[in-house]
Amino acid sequence: MKYQRIELYVSRLLLLGSLVYILLEWNQMPNIIPSHFNGIGEIDHYDEKSSIFMIFICILVVHICFITLEKNIENWKVSILVRVQKNTPIYRMIYMMLTIIHLICMISMLILIVYSIRGSNLPNLFPMLMILGILLPVCVIVIKLLWESWKEYHKYEDIS
Repeated sequence: MKYQRIELYVSRLLLLGSLVYILLEWNQMPNIIPSHFNGIGEIDHYDEKSSIFMIFICILVVHICFITLEKNIENWKVSILVRVQKNTPIYRMIYMMLTIIHLICMISMLILIVYSIRGSNLPNLFPMLMILGILLPVCVIVIKLLWESWKEYHKYEDIS
């Protein structure tokens, strides 16, 4: 699909962009930078500037996990009755939601890198919006899969 390639290029561009940004800012960064933000976006822990690479490694792991998940959607077995088959509406919906979550995670971590290098607090709504941006697509996937399972179950129940 065309969108799969676009998402792959965008996510790789975000990955490469975050690494380039870290390397360009390395000499201007103070030796101690924020390494953790609390639930309302305030800095609550500082660490050495080399800890910024841990966020980059997290971005890389998230990227690899989502690419693996997206390539193996058709191997998901939700229940005994429902199997996600390629090129079905459920497959496309799950893929779209995973893509949204993937890009939200990557952009969020890139924002964390920028604010860590700047040494400033995150915007107040950022943590809540990040969590909402991840939970909402997950809830849509779960509800859709449960609905499909319920329909399949009752389809076999009506036959007997």
